[in-house]
Amino acid sequence: MGTIHVSLSYMRCDAVSEWSSGLSSSPHGHRVRIPRARSTFFCQSAGGHLASINSDAEHRFIRYYIKQVTGENPPAWIGGHDLVQEGIWMWTDGSQFYYQSWGGGEPNNCCGGENCLLINWRDNWNDGTCSSQLPFVCSKNL
Repeated sequence: MGTIHVSLSYMRCDAVSEWSSGLSSSPHGHRVRIPRARSTFFCQSAGGHLASINSDAEHRFIRYYIKQVTGENPPAWIGGHDLVQEGIWMWTDGSQFYYQSWGGGEPNNCCGGENCLLINWRDNWNDGTCSSQLPFVCSKNL
């Protein structure tokens, strides 16, 4: 398997040309927060996917990366969803959804409309409303 490169879509609207290779201070992406469907499209059009997380180490790395880029830990979209069947979570990149780091009481599908996964909710994951506008984390194998 190749190296996975990560990019947080948070920094600049006009910088869409590079993928970050580690903890770069200038990853590509969008400063605007956008709904998850648009973030999925953005990542795929750039040759990647919303990030999937398959281990504690990957979880820590993504959280650390977001903190390094933004100076904080804002909630951000990653690639998990249960849009196909409520309660059956999957990753947009097709990898198996076996690692989980849900916050207490999550996922709860609050109000019947939380089907997309965000990171950095009380330091863990939350199922959020897909139309919420958040930064997002893309990744791809190089």
